[in-house]
Amino acid sequence: MAESVLPPPTKFNIEATDAYIEWKAWIESFNIYVVGVELEKKSNGVQTATMLHCLGPAVQRIFRTLPGKKESFKDAVEALEGYFAPRRNVVAERHKFRSRKQNADETIDAYLTSLRELVKTCEFGVLEDKMLRDQIVEKCYSKQLRERLLAQEELDLGLRPSE
Repeated sequence: MAESVLPPPTKFNIEATDAYIEWKAWIESFNIYVVGVELEKKSNGVQTATMLHCLGPAVQRIFRTLPGKKESFKDAVEALEGYFAPRRNVVAERHKFRSRKQNADETIDAYLTSLRELVKTCEFGVLEDKMLRDQIVEKCYSKQLRERLLAQEELDLGLRPSE
């Protein structure tokens, strides 16, 4: 069987401002890699070793110190998930979300993506889409876009506002 030429995900950035968001993005990328190279057909040991190799030495050091069982690949992922998932202060997370303004050089799509990442830790529940909508209206950079959004009676984020 020919080896795959699909490159592994980039090394995990342990120095990221929000390691949990970085972890979620990295593990999603790694899961795509797992399917692409058919790693799921390999043993748990090979899967775990490949993941740790891709994560890099800093995370390998952390992994060695984590308590609990890490016999399966799933156990290993859950152990790292527990390490990188901090206890969240919902008030602080909401403040971070509400403080996020669109940058002058940032597209509305990039801004919405950033807001969608931030809103995940705010525990807004069924109000999440409304909070996203309100944040875009309040903190978008373009005055013209804000005026257009305010003129719409029913603004739905499923129908992306375009500049």
